[in-house]
Amino acid sequence: MLSVVRTGQPSSYVCHLLSTLKQVLLLRTVQTKAAMFVYTCWLVYQGNWMKTQKGEVADVRALSQRPVEAFQRADNVAALINIRTDLLRGFSFLGFPCASESCHPLVATAAHYHAGRSDRYEGSPLELYYNLVRPRSVAEILGLEGRFSQWRLNWLPPLFADVPWRRAPSFHVWRRNIKTMRRDAAQHGVRVTGRSWNFAGPTDAEVASLEWHRVCSLVDSIAEHGYDASKANDHIGGALLVRGKEYSLLVKGGQHRAAALAALGYEEIPVIIRQDAGVIRREEVDTWPAVRSGVLTRTQALQVFDRVFEGRHPRCVRPYCEALTSLFQ
Repeated sequence: MLSVVRTGQPSSYVCHLLSTLKQVLLLRTVQTKAAMFVYTCWLVYQGNWMKTQKGEVADVRALSQRPVEAFQRADNVAALINIRTDLLRGFSFLGFPCASESCHPLVATAAHYHAGRSDRYEGSPLELYYNLVRPRSVAEILGLEGRFSQWRLNWLPPLFADVPWRRAPSFHVWRRNIKTMRRDAAQHGVRVTGRSWNFAGPTDAEVASLEWHRVCSLVDSIAEHGYDASKANDHIGGALLVRGKEYSLLVKGGQHRAAALAALGYEEIPVIIRQDAGVIRREEVDTWPAVRSGVLTRTQALQVFDRVFEGRHPRCVRPYCEALTSLFQ
């Protein structure tokens, strides 16, 4: 039987807010109404009352061992499924596999830390990554150099890049990437400048240290207490990439958790596939935004998909992967 779990509860702020608004309407003087209105606005600003419900999640792990089928059986709600960690792909279009032996910078950093080889950002695989992986264009970071490149892809900076099935490289993508980075860093008390990016260097020392601290603190927590995935909102999220009868999962939320779990040897973990991410099928390439807009050709989009699907990183990452070998010796 399908198990549906609610992942949010109505906040008491809603009742408080409605009660306050009712009191405002009953007041007689304009000055008092204005004062109460300001107070109500303050409640809205301070509270999380807008977070009433975050939707439903269908736990379909027991229904099918095939993730695509399990997602379809979730019937228009987010699906909770199990995925092997070696089928996870991290860092978006860079497509790092989340296997324990991967050169994924977060996985390598977590493994390096867990083995007692480093206790700070300096000298870690993550520092090596940010120092060596510094793509200059969308073409480089998507792995579309050479005969696959176009002049516009060589001209656009890497922060304009996105996976072709989600958005075409554009200023809108750049603005969204900057906003996302600033929001995530602000939650941890770090201010992000326009040149910082957690997917590639160069980046600010504060941002780089934050990335190191986040993944290593998760390693400590999971190693000591295990992975507590009892709350659906805490699951790793992503999109299923489907090629024929094969599949992999591109991690969208929970990059640090996926890396820590892979480094600690977890072979299978629960993930959530939400409707806004869903299933990306290779044969639907002609419907992808980057192809429909003409920014990427069909061949270019498929090259990005196949590389990410197979867990192959672009050429700009090779110097880092080669240097990483000596770091673990």
